[in-house]
Amino acid sequence: MDDRLFRTWLSQLNDSETADLSSGLKFAVASLELGETYCQVGVEDGEFLVSALSEAPETLAYAVDDFAETEDAEAAFQAFANRVMAAGLEERVTFCSQDMAAFFLELRQLETEDRIGVYVYNGSIDYRSILLGLLFPRPLLSDSALLVVRWRRDTDGVSRGCQAIADFLASHPQAAWNADFSSDAFAVLLWDADSTETDLAGIERWRDAETLRELHRLGTSEVSAVERLFETAVRDYERGDYDAAERGYREVLTRQPDKIEAWFNLGMLYYVCDRPQTALDTLHRCLELDEHRANVYYGLGLVSEKLAQRDRAIAAYRRAIELDSQFIDAYTNLGNIYYQDLDYSQAETIYRQALQKQLPHFGLYLNLANALMMQNRLNEAIYFYEKASEIKPEDERLKDNLKRARLQKQLELPVLYESPEQIEEYRIRFKESLEERVKRTILTDSETKQTILFGIGWHVNFYLAYQGKNDREFQEKYGQFVHKILSANYPEWVEPKPMPPRSANGKLRIGYVSYFMKISSISKLSLGWLKHADREGFELYSYHLGRQEDAVSKRFKKYSDRFQQFDDAKVEDIAQQILKDDLHILVFIDIGMYPKSTLLAAMRLAPVQCTTWCHPVTSGLPTVEYFLSCELMEPENAEEHYSERLILLPNIGVSYEKPNVSPPQKNRKDFQLDESAIVYLSCQSLYKYLPQYDYIFAEIARRVPEAQFAFLSHEEEAITDLFRRRLDRAFSKVGLAVDRFCKILPRLDQVSYWNLNQVSDIYLDTLSWSGGNTTLEAIACDLPIVTCPGEFMRGRHSYAILKMLGIPETIATTEAEYIDIAVRLGLDANWRQEIVAKTRQYRDRVYEDTTCIDALEQFYREVFESKIREDGNGEQ
Repeated sequence: MDDRLFRTWLSQLNDSETADLSSGLKFAVASLELGETYCQVGVEDGEFLVSALSEAPETLAYAVDDFAETEDAEAAFQAFANRVMAAGLEERVTFCSQDMAAFFLELRQLETEDRIGVYVYNGSIDYRSILLGLLFPRPLLSDSALLVVRWRRDTDGVSRGCQAIADFLASHPQAAWNADFSSDAFAVLLWDADSTETDLAGIERWRDAETLRELHRLGTSEVSAVERLFETAVRDYERGDYDAAERGYREVLTRQPDKIEAWFNLGMLYYVCDRPQTALDTLHRCLELDEHRANVYYGLGLVSEKLAQRDRAIAAYRRAIELDSQFIDAYTNLGNIYYQDLDYSQAETIYRQALQKQLPHFGLYLNLANALMMQNRLNEAIYFYEKASEIKPEDERLKDNLKRARLQKQLELPVLYESPEQIEEYRIRFKESLEERVKRTILTDSETKQTILFGIGWHVNFYLAYQGKNDREFQEKYGQFVHKILSANYPEWVEPKPMPPRSANGKLRIGYVSYFMKISSISKLSLGWLKHADREGFELYSYHLGRQEDAVSKRFKKYSDRFQQFDDAKVEDIAQQILKDDLHILVFIDIGMYPKSTLLAAMRLAPVQCTTWCHPVTSGLPTVEYFLSCELMEPENAEEHYSERLILLPNIGVSYEKPNVSPPQKNRKDFQLDESAIVYLSCQSLYKYLPQYDYIFAEIARRVPEAQFAFLSHEEEAITDLFRRRLDRAFSKVGLAVDRFCKILPRLDQVSYWNLNQVSDIYLDTLSWSGGNTTLEAIACDLPIVTCPGEFMRGRHSYAILKMLGIPETIATTEAEYIDIAVRLGLDANWRQEIVAKTRQYRDRVYEDTTCIDALEQFYREVFESKIREDGNGEQ
């Protein structure tokens, strides 16, 4: 038994002092450790308390007394207060004018980390009061504590206080009695939380043996009683009676405050009951008891996800894995976060790590295959789907995904091309595969219709547009194919819709659909349409197809009259909700980037349906009438590139928020860039780089010896390696070493990416598919932009932005002129600084432009009126 305090007591007492309680107690108080306090119930005039604290200048104390048994409570309190202040203890003594039960209940609810090391009961001396005086402080005692009860003996020598203490000792093996140092005035007990043996010697004279044995049995069975309560609470939880489960866990914790399993289960109950903040607080209580529990960190990950605290969730799951490398659910959830963030490469890495720790696991195989599918690595995806099928061959979700993968394989395109000839090869193959697929698709029975629908349910022609060709023919053929499939499955949802009347308040109902109503390049381009909308004339409905909620999705919600987020909802459920809202106009912000958007757009969910230049390729869908583009980007023959009717909004067509770029926190060394180099930043996604333009970088390097090019890697290492090999080939042709001039940096967070812009000298736009967000952010960082407009709108973003900015000097008309401008900016520091100064002077022209909003809303009004007339309904 740990008798630290008791030995301190003994060391300070001699035979003549054993009856002098205060002289011995003050030395025990002086030996208290950091975080241990003194507590006294019943303070009288304060003399005893002041003496106890006299040798402990750092110790804090609780003084509890409501002076209910005194004739003049106010006078009694004043006498106590005067003595405490006279001793200079007012900053160290917390006085609580309340009864004992209320005090200890409140102290427990505060969940303070401090524990009572020395406890003195000096209250009423009846049996019940003394027993409660010992029971109440139990959960708040230090592992080793000294308990003192001041009492008076009855004239017959049998004390009611002795009986209460005997009953307490019999039922609590943690407490030990010392008769040698107790007296007619007080009793001394030592509390040791780890003790399991009860010593009844010396107290039999106060209770009969049978009573003591029964009390002892009750005390030693307390643990069993707690376990029974705990098991009952678990059963209540499992059957869904969460109120009863909460009461049960709280009762367990009242009896055993350090039972970590009860804290954990209670925290997860709050999580299930959608009380995430309470769950978080409760789980942190677990960590206070034991910070090495993997399941607690896993629970914190779940709760953090519900609170949209992505980084904290990631940290919690990673900590759970550190503590338990076999914790498959932690791997799965961690991978799923990256998957939802569209970081499929990182998700793949996590799933593979988990599979290395585990025997074949269905969920991990399925998730890994899904991540590979989203990276267009169809052969690998099919392999892992088939591995999952070996475990659960009848799983419907798996069968659906495997069907989709096999069908999508027919239209597979590379992320990056080795050569211009390879582009042509894949283009021909895509054309032939699409024609063959359309020809072979016969929608006869319901099972076939569903199978084909599943097949297109994951497919988008995303990489087709990055070949740099006119894709209208292919997109129309595929759009007609998708529309045919949707018509077969949902014939009632493809019929023309008449224009409904205005809302009762006279407003038009405009809907926006996107998977990217979150932190993304798409949201940066599109949010302004809602932010600056005329809310007096329009009701805005937003349909967020992604599951992730973050600060940006909350802004879409703020700017919408109705915001709905669909977490893995079926296409038909989303369609039904949109139809229910009875919109006038529905805008699909980014058809071609997310499969469900394409499927929904292939239906007739509103009388007028539009798509936008946020994904600057025609949809090819017969159900989409208008393409919202802009005046500055489109070439003269633009109509030839679209199946939709082209709507040219002023300037660049979007109201883009000015990036809030702060001074750089990083320097060139942080990005492995040379201080003396002329840094050309070329920061597009690698699939925008066509092989026929690789020579441009080598030619610039040949003429600017101090040039250094900064690129950003792809999520998939193999894609980055292919791009590096292409660059090496181009630089070798002019006798240069690619590693001397080119740095391919890892992907960066937003602030680090801005810092990279700020430490660079020149921004090189990509040809064929130009930068949009990247260019607007580069301007905010005062970078000179070099661009050469392409044949199609998607290759003319930077051109339009520079025209709007008023800096045409760095717009080239040919590849040779592009190289010349880039070289001059690298060699002519004065001209470069002149362009920087003009960029800084004019940059606000391209941000928060609302002329396009006015034009957009005028278009909405006009198309509404036109459709009303077409339907023959008259003015509404």
